[in-house]
Amino acid sequence: MRRGRAAAVCIALLAGLLWLVYGSGYIDYDVSYSLIWGRDIAHGRAPDIAAAHAPTPHPLANMLGTVLSPLGGGAIPVIRVIGVISLAALAYAAYRLGRALVSSGAGVLFAAVLLTRELLVERALLQSIDIPWLALVVGAAALEAERPRRGTAVMVLLGVAGLIRPETWLLAIAYAVWLGWRAAGRQRVRLAALALIGPIVWMGFDLVATGDPLLSLHHTSGAAERLGRTRGLGSAITHAPRFLASVLDKIALAAAVAGAVIVTAALRARAAMPWAVLGLGGIAFLVLGATNQPLLPRYLLLPGAMLAFFAAAAPFAWRRLERPWRVRGMVAGLAVGIALLASFAHQRPHLVAASDYAQRQHDRDDGLRSLLERRGVKGFLDRCPPIQVTYYRFGPLAAYLIDRQASAVTSVTGSLARSGSLLTRSTSGRQRPPTGFRIAYRSKPWALAARCAR
Repeated sequence: MRRGRAAAVCIALLAGLLWLVYGSGYIDYDVSYSLIWGRDIAHGRAPDIAAAHAPTPHPLANMLGTVLSPLGGGAIPVIRVIGVISLAALAYAAYRLGRALVSSGAGVLFAAVLLTRELLVERALLQSIDIPWLALVVGAAALEAERPRRGTAVMVLLGVAGLIRPETWLLAIAYAVWLGWRAAGRQRVRLAALALIGPIVWMGFDLVATGDPLLSLHHTSGAAERLGRTRGLGSAITHAPRFLASVLDKIALAAAVAGAVIVTAALRARAAMPWAVLGLGGIAFLVLGATNQPLLPRYLLLPGAMLAFFAAAAPFAWRRLERPWRVRGMVAGLAVGIALLASFAHQRPHLVAASDYAQRQHDRDDGLRSLLERRGVKGFLDRCPPIQVTYYRFGPLAAYLIDRQASAVTSVTGSLARSGSLLTRSTSGRQRPPTGFRIAYRSKPWALAARCAR
């Protein structure tokens, strides 16, 4: 209990610091859909997860949307708080893993590396499921490092993570097999049940909602084909190095490769666990390619995080080398540390740009919420259909704020309906409505233009 309270305090303090440095972010397209689907579930309606432009559903995100549904638009600041706490939790988990395997200094540097990667910060600021997922998996690795063959606690974290990203299922099954190798029959059954929580709940959700237990698989691959995204096993192999550089940056990736040699030589058997996580994360990425799922750099966040561990551990792990190799290890570890410092400097302008962009989107969300929650606006929209937005990514958040299905708000693609309501925005806040439309309501940088049919 004491350790749990200390962890909560550390995460809360770090979250406050991150909020000051990076801001609280904004609500992205996928999150808006999770809020809509969660509200549907709370009201006893089947979520329309098979909609043409809908993202892949994630059970835990939809469960969160269900819990937050009574808050309405008040769910938005809660989601932002959860996002920054997730990033802080990831850093804390990294610290625990680095401390358990090497030293407190390695843990601090590992956390610092993760908190200064552009891709990770961007994903955190748009409230992506990737960050809580990575925090859960790195947390599971930290628990295992602190007490090898820990069992239930690790399996529970992996089970929860498996409700966010299906790649976790491979980790959970591999860990259950490793534990079950020495276990009795009844314990093996229990481990198998824990390992299968993720796929069973996920496919059960899809089955109940759509009648297709593999809906997420089919929906994701179909969307990837429609959007022309990179797919295929060959592409997974050839794109992996570039994607890893996107996760870490080229300087840190080079430092990680050198660090992996130093840390493996120094830790020996204790290096097996991060190598196993890295390898299983890489295999999961190849499986995505082999099954024609879309391939994106963020799907290599876990291998990237483990490479970051090797880079951060190298300046400290050399002390455990045998004496003839210690001086060489110290020099190599110092070089890795200098490379990491250079990567911090290289990342800084990208982090500033990501934070500035997120703040603009944050203001966009708040302006839209302020507009749609004004007295009389929802009734006006009821009397002046259809409801349109100038860009399709604004549609789901608008639909959530006015308590509609996502399909009730359409985007202007090619031509504008002759009548109806149009949510439009501009950076100047001085929108000119389309011909025949008039501004009915305004909340910078948004305006509601309308031409209501009589």
